[in-house]
Amino acid sequence: MGYHIINITEKGFFHHFFEDETELLSSEITITENSIIYQGDPTNIPIKLKESKFKNYSQSWFIAGLRAQELFKNQGKENGLILEQISQDQKSFEQYIISKIPFEAIKRGDFLVRNYGNIEIEVKCKTFYKKNNQDVFYFNCNEFEKHFNMQKIINSPVIIAIYKRENNILKEDNPYFISINEIYRNIGLLKKEENKEINTGESYLIPLSLTVQSFDYIKNFDKYNEKSYSVEKIREAHPNAYAKWAKEDDDKLELLYCEKTTVKELCDIFGRNRGAILSRIKKLELREKYDI
Repeated sequence: MGYHIINITEKGFFHHFFEDETELLSSEITITENSIIYQGDPTNIPIKLKESKFKNYSQSWFIAGLRAQELFKNQGKENGLILEQISQDQKSFEQYIISKIPFEAIKRGDFLVRNYGNIEIEVKCKTFYKKNNQDVFYFNCNEFEKHFNMQKIINSPVIIAIYKRENNILKEDNPYFISINEIYRNIGLLKKEENKEINTGESYLIPLSLTVQSFDYIKNFDKYNEKSYSVEKIREAHPNAYAKWAKEDDDKLELLYCEKTTVKELCDIFGRNRGAILSRIKKLELREKYDI
């Protein structure tokens, strides 16, 4: 146990170690009231954050992600979930690497839900973007493949829980849930692109309309999974499902709403389901404008 002295000057960061107080007092280094001193072994040297395994702690997106995990733990407990955090160290992956799919990349989620069939949850904190009049988030294509491969190994569903991030600040609402199965079912219709500003890599643009913002999604996953049809299947009943709303559509909807057209009639006119019509009415604030 010795003494570490740190001086931070305009010329840089300087560290010195002394075996004992005698050596410290007899040294010729400059010590000021702004110097930093602490006791420790010679190996307890200070390390700049950017040169350590903690380098991402300086990134606001990383901190937002960690806070999202903590928020999910708290909300999960409030919703009666028994969660077990999944270790992300390399050793814990060994048994999966030597399993029946040895040559495919894999990724584990953040939590297991012990009292709901060991569903695996991956928690994300994402910025939402407006694309073709839809709110979407980016989900890396390679990351999807890794979760899909892991799901085949563990034979349990993997669900992504997405918290909204605004200006790198976590919004403390319920997360939006979507399963790897649901993404896979619609993968042929999902647009792919790379957002170079945030370095997403090639990613799927996942519309929020495919998600469910309720912990009921976990508790009743079988129900949601059975009723999750592909976009092609949905369009058999609603031809314009998930299609973007054009300005002329909005104008027409506003006019028909003023004429007291029923929601059922609007569904038939626009080729969309009840949820899509009600969501657009809310988006355009038609109730506030005309139902006062």
